[in-house]
Amino acid sequence: AEVAARIAGLLATAPLAERVRNGALVVLAGPPNVGKSSLFNALLGRERAIVTEIPGTTRDAIEAAADFLGWPVRLVDTAGLGESTGRLDALGQRMSRQYQESADLILECHDRDPATGRDAPRVLPVRTKSDLGPAGNGELRVSAVTGEGLEALRRAVVERLFAGGVALADLDPAVTRERHRVALQRAAQALDQAKAHLKVAGDPVLAAHHVQGAVGALDALVGAVDVEEVLDRLFATFCVGK
Repeated sequence: AEVAARIAGLLATAPLAERVRNGALVVLAGPPNVGKSSLFNALLGRERAIVTEIPGTTRDAIEAAADFLGWPVRLVDTAGLGESTGRLDALGQRMSRQYQESADLILECHDRDPATGRDAPRVLPVRTKSDLGPAGNGELRVSAVTGEGLEALRRAVVERLFAGGVALADLDPAVTRERHRVALQRAAQALDQAKAHLKVAGDPVLAAHHVQGAVGALDALVGAVDVEEVLDRLFATFCVGK
């Protein structure tokens, strides 16, 4: 139980720690021609995406690394979601949805009408082109032209994604790699399976089997592996020629 509790504590650090290591995935989404690419460029501080007045200019997803108040972010500009006018539009919209499914945070952009109203922890509504119209009540308003609201948007993103980031500066360990997280999850699952066999009517052989599985997962975590396992992983992962 003590080991399981310590594993659970480590696993709890994984989402934030992996964001700090790899950068949080922040996706700009919304209908065509609402200023997503302009906002993308403004947040990056450089012209990375093509911007025109023609709806549907962005058809492919464009990803770039950014720094929001010292925190790492992977910012993605995606194709606008709406009525598809062809195969390229359909492919772009499909990629946009895939990015949204994987996103740590979605910046749901709109310029006049309210956003779709998805109320979720991963969605942050953003009113773009604020220089062209009056303010809405309680909206996060930005303008890529004047720069209004950009710093507030960066701050809001950081608060959503890195609110517990200060804790990672402590000396306690944190899980920053997917391989480590997977190993800990395997160990936690094995200990949970062993628990059912530690009762009076349980099977001590099965309990030992599952505990041994947990030990093996933790061995993999700290690098205690044998040559055969290394070779198995090598041949399973890479295409090795003659």
